[in-house]
Amino acid sequence: MTRIKLLVYLIGVLSALPAGAQYYTNYPTLDNPSHYLESYHGDIRVREDQTQAAFLLVLLNLLSPIEGIRQDDMVPPGDLKAIGLSERLYGVAELNKDILPRALTAIRDEIDIQQGVYRILPDRLIDMQRSIASKIGEQPNLEDITKLAAISFVHPDPLIRIASAPLLIVLTDGEQEALEELRRGTQLKDQRLSLLATTLLARFSAKDSALEQLTEEQKPGADPTENPHSTLVIHGTWANDENWWRNGYPFFEYLEHEVQMDDLYIGDKPFAWTGTWSHDARKQAATELATWATKNNKACLNIVAHSHGANIGFIASSGIPFGRMILLSTPAHPHRYSPKPENYQSIFSLRVHLDLVVLADGGGNRFPANWSGVEEKYIGWFNHSSTHYESRWEKNNVPSWLATDKTCQ
Repeated sequence: MTRIKLLVYLIGVLSALPAGAQYYTNYPTLDNPSHYLESYHGDIRVREDQTQAAFLLVLLNLLSPIEGIRQDDMVPPGDLKAIGLSERLYGVAELNKDILPRALTAIRDEIDIQQGVYRILPDRLIDMQRSIASKIGEQPNLEDITKLAAISFVHPDPLIRIASAPLLIVLTDGEQEALEELRRGTQLKDQRLSLLATTLLARFSAKDSALEQLTEEQKPGADPTENPHSTLVIHGTWANDENWWRNGYPFFEYLEHEVQMDDLYIGDKPFAWTGTWSHDARKQAATELATWATKNNKACLNIVAHSHGANIGFIASSGIPFGRMILLSTPAHPHRYSPKPENYQSIFSLRVHLDLVVLADGGGNRFPANWSGVEEKYIGWFNHSSTHYESRWEKNNVPSWLATDKTCQ
């Protein structure tokens, strides 16, 4: 990257970051994506690279879907259209039965790319990416998807390398090389990159040693209060050691003072869970949530829950009466986590379009249309964490969207 390009990139990143929020990263939330064919270039660009990453993860999920997720819920047609694609892309799913992993070295030899990372991607490879991507959009085939993944894996932006790694696991013999890229990604300082890499690593190598240090046992404590109703903020996967969801930190303070949630739980022992990416961990956490509610004399709960924290709430709702459920960036897995209407009073789902972490998880980017009473609102693109950024709530008038008369009474 030339000095001028680097300076332009840094200015763009810094100008997009909200002030005073330590959990924001160098990949800001976008109001609009780029066209997928205009996203190919040789260096690092925060808008175009997020579109590229989304395209790669969409291809992954169409080729290797998670059970029970409809194509049009995983990637809604309107989101495809917004980045220049049509529903023809859903045809990728038909290629699944024909996958015969190819030798990664042979692919590299065929398109003449090096092993490792380019400092700047050559124009030849950029043109090849754009041509291949165009063909995939018109008539998907495994050969082109494999070549696109191989080129993306040597891109200078780690976001694109991380997003392409699982395609190499599915389509080539390069599993170990791809897993190593994901392991490196878990150690990156940029929170969005590390979260994406960690989610993909858990999906494709659930018992990987690189994941062991990221979760810890949590013991929900008892801190009895007289109020039997309250609103509880629940963190998502890998977030048990983060602070955004805790009393005294900006988002919690914003909910309390600006959104005027006057019954937020502010005791010394808020509910927390391990944050492990697994169905078993979520079931265990739901049991612990019920225990926590009983110990804390909570006859009814409202929740503000991020990511899989919301799915913990869905499981627990069979044993705990819920009032209002405000769900933030929740991966939709309706075959596992489907709340019964009698177990809650209202559900508000706040999302971003083509959420990269939800795509990495393999979940749906919207709830099924036949879920009655669920209201969904989108406040940007790609950034899984931005649904708990107070700046995004303000910009998108989220407080006025939330009903005020359907909490626990």
